[in-house]
Formats: sequence, C-alpha cells, structure tokens
Amino acid sequence: MEIFKCRYVNHENEEIIGFCLNQNCQKATQYCYQCLTQTHSDHLSDCIRFATMSQLINQFIQVYKESNKQIKETIHQMKNCFEQIQKQMDQEIILLQNMNQKLLNNEYLTFKSEINIIKQFYSKEKENSICIQLINFKRVINNRIQQIS
Repeated sequence: MEIFKCRYVNHENEEIIGFCLNQNCQKATQYCYQCLTQTHSDHLSDCIRFATMSQLINQFIQVYKESNKQIKETIHQMKNCFEQIQKQMDQEIILLQNMNQKLLNNEYLTFKSEINIIKQFYSKEKENSICIQLINFKRVINNRIQQIS
C-alpha cells in the first residue's frame, strides 16, 4: 500500500495522518503532523486522524439508522391513524346509505329515530371533526419534518 505523502514545501515527505473536516478551512484537506501544527492549529478538533475516521463514520451511520427507524415508526403510526379515520368514514358512508335507503323505502319512523345523525352531518359537525383531525396530523408531520431537518 502506497504511503500518502504531504505536498506542502518543506514537509513534502511527511506522511499524511488524517483529514481536516472544518467546513471553513481553505487549506488542503489532508494533513501531516507539520500541517496540523502549522496550518490547522486554530481548529485542531476538526482534524481527524485516519485511526478515528472509521469510528466517526460508524457514529454517523448509527445516527442515520436511528433516524431512519424513528421515521419508519412515525410513518407506521400515521398510517394507523389515517386508516382509523378512513374506517370511521367508511362506516359513516354505510350508515348514511342505510338511512337513505330507509327514507326511500318510506320507513319514516325508523329514519326519524336516527335524525340526530343527519343533524350532525347537516351542521358540518362530522366534516369539521375530520378536518380538525387532518389539520392536527399535518401539524404533527410538519413538526416531525422540522425536527429531522
């Protein structure tokens, strides 16, 4: 394996020992011991030796794995919530269809006993409830996205 050598004058034969990860550093990313003490001395903590670079990368991997796991859990929870809302809406559609059939079949007394259901729909109470749930879910999703970003 070829040894990675420094290219700066006066220490071009020095072995490169790591990389500078400082976003604002304008010097060469790779560094030797002399570069570290001369060129990168104001941000030593951003200079990572080869020996610890792998550990750092593994930490990044773990953070992303954990974030990915949390995203999957959140998606699963949201999916369950939406499925519950959808199931509730499907049941209400069936209820309304049954009520409409009673009305069409002239079953007025039976229909009258369920008139409160129609009143809830007529007043938009049911519709507003669903809208509020959806708005709350969107808010939760947006908050989660902001936490991840």
